[in-house]
Amino acid sequence: MKKVLSVLMAVVMLLGMFVVTTSAATAPTIKATASKSSAKVGDTITVTVSTSKNSKLCATTLNLTYNAQYFEVTGQSSSGAFEMESIKPTAGSIEFMGITGMSKPTVADSATTLFTVSFKVLKTGGTIKLSASEIYVADGNKDVDVTSKIAGNTLTISCSHANKKETILRQATCTEKGSKKTVCNDCGHDFGKTDIPATGHNYGSMTV
Repeated sequence: MKKVLSVLMAVVMLLGMFVVTTSAATAPTIKATASKSSAKVGDTITVTVSTSKNSKLCATTLNLTYNAQYFEVTGQSSSGAFEMESIKPTAGSIEFMGITGMSKPTVADSATTLFTVSFKVLKTGGTIKLSASEIYVADGNKDVDVTSKIAGNTLTISCSHANKKETILRQATCTEKGSKKTVCNDCGHDFGKTDIPATGHNYGSMTV
């Protein structure tokens, strides 16, 4: 009986050591950044997905999800950080997969761009979300799953209010000020009413 217990204890200790070793692997920071945080309808923004320094990435599956009513994909490209890479666009999503090989066991030690996607803004105020489906890093001679440690991030492209429309509510006269209303054509933001100064009298040239 004692022998059986000692064997069981040894197995539990080994499993505990395995769990500690697996969870001790450091997860890199993988995030998406946009070329601009605000835009008008018709603008193009570029979203770059990159990893932090010394990430030790060896296998990656990442997704950029977006609302097709707000954005249209106009281009995508991978950086060559992995030995084998693929980008698959679908409606409302871009999937990136990268795997290292014998000649390139992990991605570069410096902070590395993984892939980029260009979007045309169809409507302002939309969001683009980065999430991880599968992330493995090299830890000694093992590949360790750190997917649960990758938080991802969300980009919100706000309206730059570059396309404004002014509506005259009351025309200014010589002695009375007028008023106008300004609204953003892209997002409908109401800037409120502003005064139009009175024009003043125009007497023209004097004749004796």
